[in-house]
Amino acid sequence: MKVSRRNAIKKTAAGLTSMMIAPQFLRAAEAVKPFGEDHANLETLTTGEWWKRPGNLTTPLKNGRKAAPPNLNIPRNQVVVFALYTQQNAVLKLTAQLFPLKPGEARQVRLELKFPKEDWKEVAQAEVLYP
Repeated sequence: MKVSRRNAIKKTAAGLTSMMIAPQFLRAAEAVKPFGEDHANLETLTTGEWWKRPGNLTTPLKNGRKAAPPNLNIPRNQVVVFALYTQQNAVLKLTAQLFPLKPGEARQVRLELKFPKEDWKEVAQAEVLYP
């Protein structure tokens, strides 16, 4: 039986079975249709072999012509799109949005801090989660 998000929710909500979703199920490398067969075209820019598509191999059009889809094939040291943080009572909470990762790339991010008169120091690591 194919495990889909919909089937998992139905079964756990009905109390028939308890399913454990492996971390590999949530990773971007394996997620070809993250929104299921019914909504296969909902997210086509960042699924499948997106790095081989023509739109990711060229530069966007200029002079008012219709724009091509955004180029997601960016330098791999710039995959963080944005990050937000909050700090309260000496607790730092951080969330980040990444460009799509290619198969075989590490699914881990790290937080490094640089204090005055010191080098960069890694203080935390986390696994990249895919919706």
